[in-house]
Amino acid sequence: MTTWFDGKTQWSYLSGSEEVNISNPTEQELQSMNPYTLLYMYKKGFSHKLGSVKSFRGKAVYEVKLSASSKKQSLSSLVIYVARDSYQPLYILAQQRDGSRSEIVITDYQPGQRYADSFFVFNRKQHPNVELIDLR
Repeated sequence: MTTWFDGKTQWSYLSGSEEVNISNPTEQELQSMNPYTLLYMYKKGFSHKLGSVKSFRGKAVYEVKLSASSKKQSLSSLVIYVARDSYQPLYILAQQRDGSRSEIVITDYQPGQRYADSFFVFNRKQHPNVELIDLR
């Protein structure tokens, strides 16, 4: 699946079915698709503590543990490894209350990139034969 998001509208291209779903995602949906939003969850609804210094893929990392303040939240905890030398996130483990989990390994980070606004919008000309399904 390939996803474009311009800050309001999201296009999700399902290449196997030649469909593009168009939606305006909620804040909760945005958190699930953008791992960097997980890094700011400590600001509301989560308690946090600094774990031990560990080694991850040969790098020294700080382990940060976040725990949901409420049992009503579907996301129960996060474990984040942050590079000790650069403070860049390298690994995120998100544990759901139902027992499911997502692991994200960040292998490359390039700050300061500049992209045209069109980079974040689905281009129908590049995919002329897809079916557009507007879910807004």
